[in-house]
Amino acid sequence: MSPLPVQRLLNSKHPRQQKGVAVMIPSAIEQAFGRPYELSDYRLLAGGLSGARVYHACGPGSSTQGSRVQQTDGYVLRCWPSQVTQRRVDHIHQVIGSAAEHCAFLLKPLPVGAACSDHRSVFGHQLTSMRDDNGRIWELNRCLPGRPLALDADVEQICQGVSALADVHQSLRRQGNSQAFAESITERTRRIAQLTTQLPSIWGLPLQGRISPRVVDQLVRVQTLLRAKWGGFAGEMSIQLGKLAARRLPVHFVLRDTRRQHALFDQGKVSGIIDYDALRVDFPAVDLARWVSGFALYQSQRQEILKAVVAEYNEKTTFPSVYPVEELTRAIELIAESSQMISLANWLVWLAAERRQFEDWSAVSARLNELLSLVD
Repeated sequence: MSPLPVQRLLNSKHPRQQKGVAVMIPSAIEQAFGRPYELSDYRLLAGGLSGARVYHACGPGSSTQGSRVQQTDGYVLRCWPSQVTQRRVDHIHQVIGSAAEHCAFLLKPLPVGAACSDHRSVFGHQLTSMRDDNGRIWELNRCLPGRPLALDADVEQICQGVSALADVHQSLRRQGNSQAFAESITERTRRIAQLTTQLPSIWGLPLQGRISPRVVDQLVRVQTLLRAKWGGFAGEMSIQLGKLAARRLPVHFVLRDTRRQHALFDQGKVSGIIDYDALRVDFPAVDLARWVSGFALYQSQRQEILKAVVAEYNEKTTFPSVYPVEELTRAIELIAESSQMISLANWLVWLAAERRQFEDWSAVSARLNELLSLVD
């Protein structure tokens, strides 16, 4: 993960200070990770939406200047969302750790208190996560250089990301593949049905004073767009996805959250793919759809981009031998279109009906703006 400017600090009654920056890292976690890896100068990275907390930490040879991290040998210390279980984290670490042996784009989690940067053995055991006194799970990774692609990335850059995804998939397929019903397709058909029932009660709901003023304008646009388009979308998409859900499809472990922000590029090349929280056995087209639909070019030149993406993917994997090219292309298109509309509807329900609260409303605003730019 590439360091970002510090935009927000979480409050704490007793925060520890590192060069004037408040951090909330339990002492046991700092002892387990910070001491053996010689970490210092913890900085909270810009907040996300999952409930995780992510800190950059300097290692030997790292330095900071102001609010910008000058990365030479940095680390990322991550606290998983509170609802995630130890069993789930262990499973993700096992799968990703094995795949990372064959794929340079995946980050293998670092052992708790194991080898330092100079390969000294510290505590001698190979745990890759640790639970704090509040039951939250922590892990450590090395920093990756680079930044995500811009929304207006060109086809060559998009296909570089596809090539990296193909490499990731090839490494994950080593752990088994089969033919099965794809849960992600079933989930989408089920969610469309649920939202079709929920949304009518929200169409006329006043939003001013009900939600954060930071996102009112965006959510009004979401409300208007969905009121106009949801009926036609839901009817046709339920039919098309239903056909796909009824088929046994090629499945293996995939990442399932391959958003534009989760692939880092350094000097024009992919340096790594991050965020494995959603890892599961599923249809590989889900990863391709999530990736390609996150760019403006997909909306303006859909068929050309799909053709280029599938050609790039087919060249790098053995996937075409088990699934026809034209069917893979259509599946990517269906999954991408349904995901964007469902995401907008989910946000409307979460914010307007359920009145969920988020620590970082700027991240919510950015996500709504991006979805609207891709759908509207």
